[in-house]
Amino acid sequence: SEPVTTIPVENIPLTIITTNINCAAGKEVVERILKAQDGVRSVKIDIKTGKLSLAYSSDGTPYTEIIKLINDAGFDADRSISQVPDANPCKATSVNVFNIVNLKKIYQLREASASPELKRRLMQQRTMIAQNGFKYQVANTGVSENILKDITGSAKISRSEILRLRDIDKSKPYNPEVAAFLKNYKPPADASLSQFDARNYINMPPIREQKCGSCWVYAAVGLLEISYMAQKGYGTKSNIDISEKQVLGCSAAGTCDGGWNFIALEWMKNTNQKLLSEESLKDDEGIPKKSTSPDAGFVEVLCSVADVKKYFVQVADWGIVQKDKDLDKVANEYDIKEAVVKYGAVAVSLYASPVFQSYASAETFEENEIAYKDSAINHDVIILGWDDKKQAWLIRNSWGKNWGDDGYGWIKYTTNHIGKHAIWSVAKMAPLPSIRIPRSENLTPVTLTGELIPGIQFPTESMLSSPNGMYEFKNSNNEIWFTTKFQNGGWSSKKINPFNDFSSIYNLYSNIPAMGSTVASPFYLQDEQGNLFTPFGNKPFKKLVVMDNGNIIAYGTDDSILWSLNPVPPKIRRK
Repeated sequence: SEPVTTIPVENIPLTIITTNINCAAGKEVVERILKAQDGVRSVKIDIKTGKLSLAYSSDGTPYTEIIKLINDAGFDADRSISQVPDANPCKATSVNVFNIVNLKKIYQLREASASPELKRRLMQQRTMIAQNGFKYQVANTGVSENILKDITGSAKISRSEILRLRDIDKSKPYNPEVAAFLKNYKPPADASLSQFDARNYINMPPIREQKCGSCWVYAAVGLLEISYMAQKGYGTKSNIDISEKQVLGCSAAGTCDGGWNFIALEWMKNTNQKLLSEESLKDDEGIPKKSTSPDAGFVEVLCSVADVKKYFVQVADWGIVQKDKDLDKVANEYDIKEAVVKYGAVAVSLYASPVFQSYASAETFEENEIAYKDSAINHDVIILGWDDKKQAWLIRNSWGKNWGDDGYGWIKYTTNHIGKHAIWSVAKMAPLPSIRIPRSENLTPVTLTGELIPGIQFPTESMLSSPNGMYEFKNSNNEIWFTTKFQNGGWSSKKINPFNDFSSIYNLYSNIPAMGSTVASPFYLQDEQGNLFTPFGNKPFKKLVVMDNGNIIAYGTDDSILWSLNPVPPKIRRK
């Protein structure tokens, strides 16, 4: 017989097949099956990536048959989904079989109210999750029944616009306001950490809920709200609520059918726009109105900054995260991490799929590449952190708290094009309102018994006495003195300072409105530099009482004790 000619392996071109073989047992099964086929000379599988390298002669087993053999073993190969996933040994311990009790309570309650169509869709999605060994859950979220385009809104950007913004960003001058922010906000972290969560350093504003295709507005405004809170400090309660309606109505950066967050920020910066609070749009005090448009569904504020008297923030600056400044590229992982640490948050675009729409978990969201590869980005979210162990970004969405994990979620680094259009922004704080203070010496002193309530001026030489007349709280030359009278006719006085950080008080008033408020305030203390402070932590008080036992107590509006001169004995709980 004629001798058999053997072609060296190195002369056979390698064929690379994408699979989901991710365990040693699966690798062993597939290698054994393929090596038994005609013409197969070499099989190598990388279980970290699922890539299968195959060397085989063309006159052996056809390529389509090889793919079928891999599928029949329970694995996906070259975009072909296995019809027998249970045969996959890698899934023996990781199959995420759906059980409603594994959902958060809110999603368990919402399950029954899902429409028949949504229930059918959730069943398909749960099957996909189980077949792929993903760990997250889907459920009837607050947006699951919505049409996807009505809750997204990130629009495609033209190449000419990308180049224009790139050139602007590369030529940015030094910005002292951004430099001051970076100097003052310095979490003890850097991009080399394996995990980071900005929520540990910034009190986040409440999760928002967009009402149309305006995610671009919520991403732009969200960056500024987070930057504002970063400057306020971690101990500050979050009360900021910048008006998305103002940006939607005035910026010309988009509509309820989509837009661009970076164009909105560019408008804010270039026009030095004063951003209003959502609450301020509910009344006419200091806020000019143009018209109310029932069709638009929101109040259109007058967009001229010159006419706006009260506002929260402006934009100090914004910028592109990607080092080469190409917004249409998925930003480098390290660049995103670095920007999240520096600025507190990064806004990015991604492809929000129907599965993402129903994401209801604290586990990492991901999809097979075939499910999103050819889909364009359509939604903007904010990245607040990362976890290398999960290989995932921590994101903040604008779909309300009944999505993901109370409005937040984890999404795999490489899935659904996340990281495109990556930008940062720094807020410029509005200056504190100037408060005109009446000069104490021009006011008539008052003499009160028992209590002092907000709204009553307490100029120099005014006195507040206890009902029994034994104790006096007096403003003497703008210093506060507390006098005790004795039965033998003697007396003793000591200067007191409710706000213990200050050794002296320059002026004392009780009728000045609290900063940014029209509500009567507690006392304001003014130091020699003109700074205003309150002894009760800016909390409104109901009354200041001089007691017959010699104590002075400030009561809050709920009758809680805000401050006392002497320690107050604890209440005794009686059985």
